[in-house]
Amino acid sequence: MDESTKPMAAEPSAPETIPAMMERNARERGKLPAIKVKDENGHYRDITYGQVFDLTSQFAAGLLAHDVKAGDHVAIIGENRFEWLVCDLAVLFLGAVTVPRGAEITLEELEYILAHSDSRAVIVEDQRQLEKVLEIKDRLPLVKLLVVMDEKYPGGHRGVHRYDDILDQGRRVLSRDRTAVEKHLRQVKPGDVAALFYTSGTTGQPKGVLLTHGNIMYNVNNVPALVGADYRDRFLSILPPWHAYEYEVEKILFGAAACLAYSQPVAAVILEDLREFKPTFFACVPRIWEAVYRGVMRKVEQDSQVNRGLFRWFMRIGQAYKKARDVLKDQEPWFRRPDPVSLALRRAWAYTVSILLRLPFFLGDRMIFSKIRARVGGKLRHAVSGGGMLPRYLDDFFNAVGISILDAYGLTEAMVLTLRRPHQETRYTVGPVAPLTEIKLVDPDTGKEVPPGKEGLIYCRGPQVMAGYYKNEEETRRVLSKDGWLNTQDIARATVRGEYQILDREDDIIKLTNGEKVAPSPMEDELRRNPYISQVMIVGNARRYLTALIVPDFGLLEEFAAKSQIAVRDRHHLLEDDRVQTLFRQAINDLYEGNKGYREYERIRAFHLLDKEFVVGEDMTHTLKLKRRKVHRKYQDEIERMYTAISR
Repeated sequence: MDESTKPMAAEPSAPETIPAMMERNARERGKLPAIKVKDENGHYRDITYGQVFDLTSQFAAGLLAHDVKAGDHVAIIGENRFEWLVCDLAVLFLGAVTVPRGAEITLEELEYILAHSDSRAVIVEDQRQLEKVLEIKDRLPLVKLLVVMDEKYPGGHRGVHRYDDILDQGRRVLSRDRTAVEKHLRQVKPGDVAALFYTSGTTGQPKGVLLTHGNIMYNVNNVPALVGADYRDRFLSILPPWHAYEYEVEKILFGAAACLAYSQPVAAVILEDLREFKPTFFACVPRIWEAVYRGVMRKVEQDSQVNRGLFRWFMRIGQAYKKARDVLKDQEPWFRRPDPVSLALRRAWAYTVSILLRLPFFLGDRMIFSKIRARVGGKLRHAVSGGGMLPRYLDDFFNAVGISILDAYGLTEAMVLTLRRPHQETRYTVGPVAPLTEIKLVDPDTGKEVPPGKEGLIYCRGPQVMAGYYKNEEETRRVLSKDGWLNTQDIARATVRGEYQILDREDDIIKLTNGEKVAPSPMEDELRRNPYISQVMIVGNARRYLTALIVPDFGLLEEFAAKSQIAVRDRHHLLEDDRVQTLFRQAINDLYEGNKGYREYERIRAFHLLDKEFVVGEDMTHTLKLKRRKVHRKYQDEIERMYTAISR
C-alpha cells in the first residue's frame, strides 16, 4: 500500500479505557441514540448515550452496594439484550472484570468456567440460567452475588436479586454520593483486564483469554476510521455479545457513537429486522452469508424456467463485469508480481469487458441485484465478516450484487489483525494489516519467515494482542513469546501488496499417510455451494484417502424425493436410497470437474450422509466452526465403515 493511503493510528487524545469512552459519549454525544430496543408491540425505541451512561452508573452503584470492587470477576450468562450491555459496562466502570458466556452453555462447562475464573458474582439472563447456577452453587464458594436480568423473573430464591432491584439500590447509593461510581471509573487504567473470554474451543478445555482495556480500545480507536463508520451509522447486532468478536464490534461502534439494535442469528428474525431497521453496517460470520445466499438460490429454483435463466445470465454478467472492474482498480490478489506485458493485456481486456457489459449490468442491477440488496435492508454500506474466511463463491456472488463485505481476520487472543478497506476490497483476502500491527508468516517446519505467495503460520504482534491465558502460564508461553509475538496457529499466504489470504487452522490440516497435507476448509466451502449439502466435514488425518461426513439440506432433499417418487418412511431409509446416494456422489464429483487444481490425493473417495445436523455448542463453536475432534469421536463408527468400504 502507498504510504500516503495508510490509515493513521488513533489521535493521542482518544479515550484509553472503555469507561472513559462511555463518559465522553455521555458528555459530548449524550442526545444521540446509542441503542434501539423493541417494546412489547415490536417497535423500536431509542435509548441515548446519556441514558446508557446513567443506567450503567446506577447498576454499577448497585454492585458497589454488594461489595463488587476493582479486580473482581463477574460472570454474565445470557444472549442479546440491552440489560446484558448495561451489566457489562457497569462491571467495567468499577474496574472489575467481565466473564461472558452464552445461555446455551452446558452445566459441566458452566461449572468449569465459574470455578476456573474465580467469579465472585454471577448475572444470568433468566430463571432457566439461574436454575443451572443454583444447581452447582454449593461447589462455588467464591460466588456471593446472583442477579437475574429478566423482568419476568418471579423471585422466590433466597439471596437472588432482580436487575431492577440492583438499579434501585444504585440510585439510593448515588443519591447519597453522586461521585460513588465516578471515583472508580477514573481509576481504571489501559493495562487493567476488562474481560476474561473462554474460547469456545475446537479442542480440549476452554482457555481463559485475558483482554485489557488497552487491547479493546486499540480497536475502538482505529477500526472506525478504517471502515468509515461514524455517528450517522446504524448497526444491527446479530451475533451473541458474549463472543469476543461481537463484544469488540459493539465497543467499536460505541467508539464511533453509532446506533445499535439487537437481532438474533435466526434467518426469519434477521431478515425482518434488516428490512425494518435498515442498517448501514453489521458484522457476522460466513455462515450467515451462506444462509442469505441459499435463501436467494432456493427462491430462484422455485421460479419459472424463464426467470431462472434470466437470473443466471445476469449473475454471469454481474460477476464478469465486477471482476473486470476489480482488475481496473488494481484489486486482484497477486501472489507473485505479474510481468508488465501480461498486466497490460489483462487491463485492456478488463477495459473492453467493462464497456461491453456496462448496460446489461445496469439492467441486471435494476431488475435483480437491487432486490437482493433490499433483503438486507437496502441501506447497507458495508458488512464486516469474521470468524472464518469468506468462501470464494460467496465473495463473487455478493460482489456482483453490490453488497460490500469487508472480510476481516482476528481471533479471541488478538481481535482485528487484518481488514479489507472500503477503498481496497481485494477479493479472496482479509485485507492488509491493521495499523500499529505486525504480521509475519513462518514455515512451520523450519521456523523461517516465508515470502509472499508461500504458505506459513501467522505470527502477530501489536496493541490488540492478549495479556495471556488466565491461570495457564504454560499455554501462554507456548503461543506468546517474550517479545510479544503470538502464534495464531492459522495458516495463510500474503499477496505481493501485503494482503492476507487465510487458508486453514494448523490443527485442522489433514495429514495423509503418504505425507501430503490437505486444507479441508476451502473444499468444504465449495461442497456447501451445492444446494443439497447443508454441512460437511472432510476426514482423513493419518489415513490414505479423504472421506466426508455430509449433512443434507433435508427440505430440498424431500422435494427431490417427491419428484423422484422415492417412498420416504424415515430419514435413514431416505439417505440409503440409491438415487439419493447417486445425487451426493455427483455433488462430490462436481467439485473436481473443470480442472480446478485439485490433486489426486485430494479426491474424496467415500462419504456418509448424516440424518441430523451438527449442533452449535456440541459439534460447532458459536461462530459455526467445526469442532473436528469432537465430531470425529462422535461419528467414529460411521468413519470406520467408510474406510472399510474403500479397502474392500
